[in-house]
Amino acid sequence: MAKIALGGGITLSGFSDLDSGKLMVVKKMVGNFVSKSGSDSSKLNLNLKEVHKTETNRKYEIKGVFDLDGQIKQAEIVDYNLFFALNKVLTKLK
Repeated sequence: MAKIALGGGITLSGFSDLDSGKLMVVKKMVGNFVSKSGSDSSKLNLNLKEVHKTETNRKYEIKGVFDLDGQIKQAEIVDYNLFFALNKVLTKLK
């Protein structure tokens, strides 16, 4: 599983298989979340995995770990919509 390292301590795993349009939206969502945290030392790790994939449907499982100045939060969501799942994970990590 390829990892994508973004600036500011952000690591995305499993997102490299997404098409470029979806990946760009994911990067913007994640970047906005980290910049709103207000800390330069925060670290965010997100792991994407496709589960229950069929010809017409697929579910996305996203696991997130957010380290904000030593306070570690974790979240995990499974959803049919990638962006809803990402938003739910980031909301739980606030």
